Amino acid sequence: MNLLVVELRRAVHRRIVRWMLLLAVALCVVAGIVAFAASGDFDETSRNPTTYIDGMEHTDPDIARLSDLWREDAPDSSVLTPLLLFLAVGAFVCGASVVGAEWKAGTIVTTLTWEPRRVRLLVARLAACGIWATVLTLALIGVFVLAILPNALVNGDTSGLDGEWWAGFLGMSARIAVIGGLAATFGAAIASLGRNTTAAIVVIFAYFMVAENMVRGLWPRWQNFLIGESVPRFVTATPLEGVDRYTRSTLGAVVLISAYVVILSGAAAFAFARRDVT
Repeated sequence: MNLLVVELRRAVHRRIVRWMLLLAVALCVVAGIVAFAASGDFDETSRNPTTYIDGMEHTDPDIARLSDLWREDAPDSSVLTPLLLFLAVGAFVCGASVVGAEWKAGTIVTTLTWEPRRVRLLVARLAACGIWATVLTLALIGVFVLAILPNALVNGDTSGLDGEWWAGFLGMSARIAVIGGLAATFGAAIASLGRNTTAAIVVIFAYFMVAENMVRGLWPRWQNFLIGESVPRFVTATPLEGVDRYTRSTLGAVVLISAYVVILSGAAAFAFARRDVT
């Protein structure tokens, strides 16, 4: 526990983590200001149903309508859903930087002088990245809600926020936070294997832009094992539209992602325990 506390403190003191957090907060504030300026003509009664889901009409999401943060009828169309990409990417970069920056600075040797048990050190570091990413992702969702709240109160609509809506909203927020934690751990593990942050970014870019698209095109039956399908399946907790070959449940999707993170973390620990760090 002492080592975990130390790693938690070290992780949050990384400059890139602080700058990324500051940038995220600034973007939330900007989003709130832009939404407020753009929603002055919001009129709930004039909005016509334009989206068809399972043969039923649904109104398009609007940031001025607070209940559209999470939509029970169409979770994938919720205002909260696009945040997933930004939060996951930010968590991945921060997690990779926490580990990669130490390799680049050469301070890993100094760290091992007071904690020579390498596997224990790496596990604590990966856990610190995951914990911080989960907590900060939840906090940033809260900041985003606070940023757009004045727009909903002044220009928009705050009706429909009953107990069922809050349960769904909090559930989706928690699932996004879990993905943030897994993304940070994933990035930290890749950075440990590659000994720098850039390696992690290049690997994840190649995976999503090349490998996954190749699998979808050449071997579509393997879509059940892709992260790109598993993440939205878990976050929205609904079957994916237009992806018939993906049949995993919400629990199955997060188990698959977690398994990938565990396997990669194990590989990083194995390599770290045996490599020369001088």
